[in-house]
Amino acid sequence: MIDTHIHILPGLDDGARDTREAVQMAKMAVEDGITAVIATPHALNGVWMNPRGTVLEAVARFRETLQAEGVPLRVLPGSEVYFCPEVLDALRNKEIMLLGDDGRTLLLELPAQILPRAAADFIRRLLGDGVRTVLAHAERCPAVQRDPGMLKDLVKAGARVQITGMSLTGGFGKPVANLAEKLVKDGLAHYLGTDAHGVGGRPPRLAEAYRRLGKVGGRKMEARVREAGEELAG
Repeated sequence: MIDTHIHILPGLDDGARDTREAVQMAKMAVEDGITAVIATPHALNGVWMNPRGTVLEAVARFRETLQAEGVPLRVLPGSEVYFCPEVLDALRNKEIMLLGDDGRTLLLELPAQILPRAAADFIRRLLGDGVRTVLAHAERCPAVQRDPGMLKDLVKAGARVQITGMSLTGGFGKPVANLAEKLVKDGLAHYLGTDAHGVGGRPPRLAEAYRRLGKVGGRKMEARVREAGEELAG
């Protein structure tokens, strides 16, 4: 399994507090069957900037730590970029770390309460520039919860949807679980990630979520999401 969304790099945001916790998260992920993670610290959200160079340095240090600790987990660079006007310039200047540093896949965090009217146009513009957008934990976004139909419009514009594993397994409550299942049934689930921030309340586990994904969406859906994650991880 590939975890396409995890806050495991120590000290970069509100995820792993230090190297010790980051290593614990890595061990927990391996025990669950996760073979690779895309580290996605917050970026451009007004609190944490985390430009590409910072993420690359942090990933390099953490890889060395995991090797020394004997933890067989691949760690790839990425970031969770907040939807803001600065995104376009940051992309143009190559200041944002894209998923897997592939130069073409942006993990975008939508504003919680109000989705900008220009969101679909923004996604189409990025796609025209060769950058595909993956929407992080859309099922947990209040704006999407109020109007799930808006998500279909964004997917039609070229976006892909990443669901948090714990949403499918009920960790965020029944309403979120129901919406996550609806997105799966409607074919609007493209990636799974833990969005883990530590070893406690939101741990790096995906196995149970994939089992639930298979039950709700069928084996073909499960296989498609697995393959999408593997593609991102190279």
